[in-house]
Amino acid sequence: MISALLAAVLVVGAATTEALPSPLVGGPPFVGGYERFYRGEPAPSRAGGLLLLGELGCVACHEGSPRVAPWLHDRPAPRLAQVATRIDPQQLERRLGEPSGIASGTVMPDLLAQFSEDQRRTYARAIVHYLVSRSDVEWTPVPPDRVAVADGERLYHEIGCVACHQSFRRDGAQPIHSQPLSGAIVGWTQPALARFLRDPQSVRPAGRMPSLGLDHREAQSIAHYLLRDTVVVGPLEIALDRGHRKSFDQEGRSRPHRTGLAASLALPTESEGNDVTTHLRGFLRIDEPGEYEFHLVADDLGRLTLDGTVQIDLEGELDRRNRREGKARVTLAPGWHEIAVDHFQWVEEALLELEWQGPGIERGAIPPDRLRSERSPPPALGGWRLDPAAAAIGERFYSELGCASCHEAERTITAPPLADLDAGEGCLGEREGPYPQYRLDARQRGDLAAALTWLQGPAIPAPSRQERIRSTLVTFQCTSCHERKDFGGVPLDRRDFFEGSDPALGDEGRIPPTLTGVGDKLRREWLEQVIGAGGSVRPYVSTRMPRFDLDAVGHLVDDFIAEDRHPSPLPESIDSDEIAKEAGRTMSGTGSLQCILCHDFNRRESVGLRAMDLATITERLHPDWFHRYMLDPESLRPGTQMPALWPGGRTLLPDLLGGDPDRQVAAIWRYLEDGPRAVFPEGLSRQQLELFVGGEAITYRGKLWEAGFRAIAVGLPEGSHYAFNAEEVRLSLLWKGRFLNVAGHWQSQGMGRVRPLGNDVVVLPHGAEIARLEGGDDPWPEPEGRSFGLRFAGYRLGEQRRPTFLYQFENVEIEDEIVAVEGASGTRLVRTVTLASENPPGDLWWRLAEVDGVQISVEPRDGARGGPTRIPIRFQNGRATLQIEYQW
Repeated sequence: MISALLAAVLVVGAATTEALPSPLVGGPPFVGGYERFYRGEPAPSRAGGLLLLGELGCVACHEGSPRVAPWLHDRPAPRLAQVATRIDPQQLERRLGEPSGIASGTVMPDLLAQFSEDQRRTYARAIVHYLVSRSDVEWTPVPPDRVAVADGERLYHEIGCVACHQSFRRDGAQPIHSQPLSGAIVGWTQPALARFLRDPQSVRPAGRMPSLGLDHREAQSIAHYLLRDTVVVGPLEIALDRGHRKSFDQEGRSRPHRTGLAASLALPTESEGNDVTTHLRGFLRIDEPGEYEFHLVADDLGRLTLDGTVQIDLEGELDRRNRREGKARVTLAPGWHEIAVDHFQWVEEALLELEWQGPGIERGAIPPDRLRSERSPPPALGGWRLDPAAAAIGERFYSELGCASCHEAERTITAPPLADLDAGEGCLGEREGPYPQYRLDARQRGDLAAALTWLQGPAIPAPSRQERIRSTLVTFQCTSCHERKDFGGVPLDRRDFFEGSDPALGDEGRIPPTLTGVGDKLRREWLEQVIGAGGSVRPYVSTRMPRFDLDAVGHLVDDFIAEDRHPSPLPESIDSDEIAKEAGRTMSGTGSLQCILCHDFNRRESVGLRAMDLATITERLHPDWFHRYMLDPESLRPGTQMPALWPGGRTLLPDLLGGDPDRQVAAIWRYLEDGPRAVFPEGLSRQQLELFVGGEAITYRGKLWEAGFRAIAVGLPEGSHYAFNAEEVRLSLLWKGRFLNVAGHWQSQGMGRVRPLGNDVVVLPHGAEIARLEGGDDPWPEPEGRSFGLRFAGYRLGEQRRPTFLYQFENVEIEDEIVAVEGASGTRLVRTVTLASENPPGDLWWRLAEVDGVQISVEPRDGARGGPTRIPIRFQNGRATLQIEYQW
């Protein structure tokens, strides 16, 4: 079959003459865990061979028995359905012709090693035509953004990429055992690489490359950094800065924003606005020698530079049309001349016009075909024209060579099972033949032979939990960051790449935590959160916890728990909740055990170090592990900075809870069990003027933005807050997140105006919420507050110190309480308005606000009218109740 296909495809590819790399150019396959843990062992390593059998994709073609499967981690190959939109088709052709020659260390075998150079080229081209035919859009290169490149370099070396890959910095030694990356990204386009970095498993289902939880900007920046040497030529290069400047030579607060290519000397829309600097750079082609005249017009600052000499500098007074103009005459020889046009926009719409005239050229704009962003001729990108005939042949070829076995999980070739393989023959041998070639070295062949010999033995036991844990940690390179029982961990030559935001925390503030005993320490739910969603409570550690596919590594949760969990009985509690929680709060504060000197509390910064937030502890830890750890931290985390607060089992607080260490530790746990709702311990503030909401509501009175001089702001423990205008007697503001910073009041003799600190701020419209109308469609009265008959009577504090506002409308007494309710769709505010009157009016109406993005519902709503929704208030036995919900 292959010979027949070859004869047919030679005709299709006959026009191609470009030579592919010669066979046997690249090195052996690189598998990070194998290189670090098994290559240096003195004898052939069965474990190393088992790792290679999985990482080289052997089971995609060679079926293993049910007894073999638990010992191997299958590695599906990348999905190729849209590969030609990600990678330059010409690079795909080169990779197929000699995979290890383009991407050294690749685990992809050479499927064409048995053929001649012409045959390899023909086969490779036909398969690429087939892959291009499966892709929706054409591959297009993107020029690197130098601003994003700088940000990407920082992120790449900070968030954990260098835990597995090489560093591209030149200021230090290269760490060993680095997963090759340079060749692997050759030919990628920047948007595709950014999408891959955000969701690696969409392309590589094997999960060896995990997600680091990058947001859009981070992924874009790292992709620009990795592809920083991409060359794309256009008419001009553009660089945009943002921030005020007084002149082009004095940058002031101006900072780089982005770079890219421009189609002409016209300003982009991004140049409009306030404080935007535009730099256009390139080369101008002069065909005829002679004198050329340039005319520059700008509304603010403008400058023209030719061959490094400023020719026009517009920084003088504006003319009657609020613009500046200048001209220059320059003698130019034929050839390419460096040209730069700069423009700074202070306010409003931007204006920049450059015209020229010269020998044989009438005055007008410089045409784009006279401009080039590079002095040298642009590189020939070649392009790729799809040949349907070649694609059809390539599809058959794709199947015949077994590509689908790895990339589509469809076994299209007949291969012997693993039990029948001879390590010295076929794919694993040194001789070329009609099978894939992996370029294995002698050490790898020896380890593969040891593994196959063992797998082909008469009795293969099931792997123990320890063996399963270790093989998974090595395969997915968890051991690049974490150690477990003296195995793995950050190598010495990589430790300098692991950073943290608080140097005072030492290694605990920059090195990922140990996995020793992790199943005894962490609850199952948190283990799943950490492994599957990258859960983390160490924001001071720059390296991020990756997100892995639980289908592939989720067994670690059960294995860690089964291997590590050793529950211990907790002492019987004899203290009431009230007594225990108050004791725990006391011990956590600065006047006692001073936990908050080192730990954050409910997102509020500590007064000393920045160790993990205490409000997350009971969500993550087993209570018995916490109990043991508090009494003897060093026994469970050797080298920790956590002090022994009960040294030798003796208490430092003999007058608290009878001086019993067990009761005292239990009290701290019960206090922390309230999590974000726990009342803040004493002494947490650094004299900050930000108000933090703990386990009780905070009610703050003062002048507030959009809520008036008599505003009452209420912060709720659930993280949703509101403000009531006591002058207009109405609800004014809703918001989420952080509460208030009252520095404006304390630093301005009470005259400063305070704004909500959080996000999703909702401003409710002015106007009374209650009125008397003859008909529900009558115009709503204009007056507000007291002038409308409303009188505010204060408030009373109830459960969790939530206020109930008291006010009166004519002869109706009103109580108004708002609580936060958490549900599946998030937190909503539920407002209960209770009205009472001995002689209730029959024409009373309540008006609901209409605000974009806010869902407002009310019960009961019988008789509601349109427009701004109006609800008739119907009294029964002198009382009426409205329940209003706000969701945003």
